[in-house]
Amino acid sequence: MSWTTAKDLRAQVQKLWDKGDLLRPLVHGEPFEPRRLRLAGPSSPELTERFDEVRAWMTTLRTTPKVRLALREFRHRVLGQCAVPDEVWLDSLDDALALIGKTREAARFATLVANTQAQNATLLPWLKKRPLLGLEVTDAWARLLAVVTWLQAHPRPGVYLRQVDLPGVDSKFLETYRAVLAELLDLALPPSAIDATANGLSQFCRRYGFKDKPLRVRLRVLDPALRLLHVGTSSGSAAIDRPNLLDQDITLTQADFERLDWPVQRVFMTENEVNFLAFPPVPGSVVIFGAGYGFDALAQATWLQRCPLHYWGDIDTHGLAILDQLRAHFPHAQSLLMDRTTLLAHPDQWGSEPQPVLRDLTRLNAGEAALYNDLRDNRLGKHLRLEQERISFLALQQALRAIACQVSAPADGAPQTTLPDTPPDTLPSAPWQALVCPETGWTHGGTDALGAARFDFSTNSNACGPCPPALAAVQAADATLYPDPAYTALRERLGTFHEVSPGRIVLAGSASEAIFRLTAWAHQQGVRAVHLPQHHYGDYARAAQAWALQRVVDQPSAVAGSLLAQRTLVWACEPSSPLGQAHTGWPSWLTPHTSDKAVSTRTNASAARQPLLVLDRAYAPLRLSGVSSLSDDQRQHVWQLFTPNKALGLAGVRAAYLIAPYAYSERAGGKFYADFQQLERLAPSWPVGAHGVALLQAWTQADTQAWLTGSLHTLRHWKARQIAQLQTLGWIVQPSDANYFCARPPQPIDLAALRQTHGIKLRDATSFGLPGWVRLGVLGPDAQVALAAALQGAHSTCKPTGDFL
Repeated sequence: MSWTTAKDLRAQVQKLWDKGDLLRPLVHGEPFEPRRLRLAGPSSPELTERFDEVRAWMTTLRTTPKVRLALREFRHRVLGQCAVPDEVWLDSLDDALALIGKTREAARFATLVANTQAQNATLLPWLKKRPLLGLEVTDAWARLLAVVTWLQAHPRPGVYLRQVDLPGVDSKFLETYRAVLAELLDLALPPSAIDATANGLSQFCRRYGFKDKPLRVRLRVLDPALRLLHVGTSSGSAAIDRPNLLDQDITLTQADFERLDWPVQRVFMTENEVNFLAFPPVPGSVVIFGAGYGFDALAQATWLQRCPLHYWGDIDTHGLAILDQLRAHFPHAQSLLMDRTTLLAHPDQWGSEPQPVLRDLTRLNAGEAALYNDLRDNRLGKHLRLEQERISFLALQQALRAIACQVSAPADGAPQTTLPDTPPDTLPSAPWQALVCPETGWTHGGTDALGAARFDFSTNSNACGPCPPALAAVQAADATLYPDPAYTALRERLGTFHEVSPGRIVLAGSASEAIFRLTAWAHQQGVRAVHLPQHHYGDYARAAQAWALQRVVDQPSAVAGSLLAQRTLVWACEPSSPLGQAHTGWPSWLTPHTSDKAVSTRTNASAARQPLLVLDRAYAPLRLSGVSSLSDDQRQHVWQLFTPNKALGLAGVRAAYLIAPYAYSERAGGKFYADFQQLERLAPSWPVGAHGVALLQAWTQADTQAWLTGSLHTLRHWKARQIAQLQTLGWIVQPSDANYFCARPPQPIDLAALRQTHGIKLRDATSFGLPGWVRLGVLGPDAQVALAAALQGAHSTCKPTGDFL
């Protein structure tokens, strides 16, 4: 039965009480307007069919106290003239309060209002707004009024809460009623007495001018030369300084920490106390015991903005969220041991994160964001985490030694100092400026001594990665066992995948290792010159330099002409690096217009006089437009180099392979097969580790290729958006068929500042022979938005340095 009962009527009035509507009129003596309550009664058929129930219902309503019934008369076709309840009214506030038993509470509230009117009428609006809360604090109300009145007389008193000396008021009382007091004080005090920038209960003291317990920062000095404490002994004379005091574990107030003026060159931060205490010595550095999600004590220390800051937290969603929050205050902060490589290196130490973070984090770099998304979406395992204290101490030592290599090299002409040979548990104690890595001449995109950039446009890795099937395969690899030294099964899979004989597959530790090994082998074959594209990957030239081979750049006619007097190694890359364009300068016997049949009929004798042509196909899987210059049959007569890690978004897993030309296969026989065996003998044992084997095996799987195909559609969309964005900013963009391209800014930009200030890394193309240009990998929309925002203010005056474009 859905007819309104006396209980229903009381429930309606109770809701009015719960909303404060029955108490508010008491604040200013407002008259109570009669209120109609909702009433649902029997229908016309129910009057006949359930007459006895209707009569009982009407009796109950008539006997309900404090309400007035209005009847509706009508003539029923069976019952004749009838009258039933049609409306229910509350005629007075007293009736409403009595119906729900709240008369006594209302009287207490009325007394509260009267006292407030007499002592501090400015708070009456609060009682009208929060009448029920006013009732809750009735016993404390007189003391609350006293506190408000005292602060009106003593605005921003500059004392501790403990020093407010009022009857019945102590610091515990003020702490207990802090929320209510905040609302009352905001109403009663003038704006000049309120610090509007301080919000929340934790900032109560600052908001109303009380002294607060100072925030404190705990740090350890990692270099004795930076000591803050000068501890000595006294024997009636001045204290004797002891500069060798090593472990200075110091706690400073926030103000003292902000005022520090000392030659700190690097700051580390860790969330784990044991890690903080065990952090090894590092020249010119300190380590701070972290504050979780709170960085208030550090935010105003401007000197922290001037030195590199490395944050070491857990590898889980909360750890990365804390890193993201830290960058709100210190955008240049870099993560330490919070990367995918570290996570995958410690599978036995993985644990479960109780309540993962699910929100998007906008301040992580591409690698961190990809790892965060994988952890948040449980792609690596359900609620996976690696706590920082479970990471091997050796990993920390190695990471710190790597950071030691990030310091800028000395000025031109100054001697360079390499890292001294130190025990593995310490770092050199020489001044940090003297620590530079041995000169390598290498220029690469991606992670550097500053760590992974927040938004790394400098690499050509697939930004949709990592590929889930490939990642799962790498994670499942058994690193406790050697791979098969002959890689029998892997060669079979790769041969089947490419429809070639497994004997034509040559495994390599990486593309670079294959380049150096091929160059060494070519030198053994009598090659004395290397032909390079005009713009090319630097390892081609470095390998040639290692064997003192003549380097000829962008002379296609020479390949088919004078250089044939001496056998030549020819490098081609398509899509090319860094331009992502079609290769030009094919040898005359292998032009894109040469028929497959003409290539196939080359004799071994004629082949012996032709160059060794290597086609680097690192970016062929990432082709977004255009077609290959060579047909499938033409490619069977050149060396082909494959490195799938970038296509799969797993650039850190190093593995590659070559497909030898058909002439070098066992089936073809002859001299070339013997030469091919010599190339195999140049390889070290196990050039590809367990994880590389897993990557290459996954590369051949149908689900991996399906994922790759799907990612290309996304990359095309992202690329079009990224190019349009740069062109809007006045950049000139070179055409490209791949997931990267070269572009030139309208004005010089400071790449180092872009990296330090915004966490954005672009690849200076000067080393490719394109000064003034940068190469940009295609990244997702978040990274593109960050790039556009940063470029608005990145233009500066051109300077003659490699850090500027």
